Amino acid sequence: MKKFFIFLLILLLILGGVGFWGYQKLTSFVHTPVNVTQDQLLTIERGTTGSKLVALLEQENILEHADLLPWLLKLQPQLNKVKAGTYSLTGVKTLQDLLDMINSGKEAQFSVKFIEGKTFKEWRKNLENAPHLKQTLKDKSEQEIFQLLALPKVSKAIDEWMKIDGWLYPDTYNYTPNSTDLELLQRAAERMKKALDKAWNERDKDLPLENPYEMLILASIVEKETGIAAERPQVASVFINRLKAKMKLQTDPTVI
Repeated sequence: MKKFFIFLLILLLILGGVGFWGYQKLTSFVHTPVNVTQDQLLTIERGTTGSKLVALLEQENILEHADLLPWLLKLQPQLNKVKAGTYSLTGVKTLQDLLDMINSGKEAQFSVKFIEGKTFKEWRKNLENAPHLKQTLKDKSEQEIFQLLALPKVSKAIDEWMKIDGWLYPDTYNYTPNSTDLELLQRAAERMKKALDKAWNERDKDLPLENPYEMLILASIVEKETGIAAERPQVASVFINRLKAKMKLQTDPTVI
């Protein structure tokens, strides 16, 4: 009996030692360096955990031997709350960094800038050159894009020649990978609509303008007439007085 207890004690010590060694192996595994390049992106699909995550990391050559990863995720379940998305691996150096990133849900962010005073043709070029943005409008005419944006109708006569220029709010728009060019234009159009509605509702009631679109046209003419913001109220006042007097605006932008 004594020999049995000694044997059992030795067995427990061995198992304890193996368990401790395994624990140490797993906890140190999380500090394994990963193989990533500058500006590399990693897309995580829904349901990517455990063996699927192992396969993905090995497929992308981010981690050469990821066999211990499922065991690590069981040992530390807080690292297994992986969120679907596309992540930037810039600054990621270890497996710990990588797991923290894909558990955070903070997807990679890019931006495109729509510059005030530029034409839609120029803005469209910016969209075409934007990185990781899905291009869905390449084969669409400007009139087709106008319809997709569902911009406000004015009148049958005006709608036939209305252009997108002026209907998009100039600003810098952030987006995540796999966003579409149409989605960004819709955001810009919605912001302009809200800004224009606010300006129209707060306008002086004696302005010689019949609808928000005429206000938008006048604002565009004023913008082209002078690039100095401080001069615009005075220029606008001159144009308003000419409209009230039924005069021509006599300004270069309307000819151009």
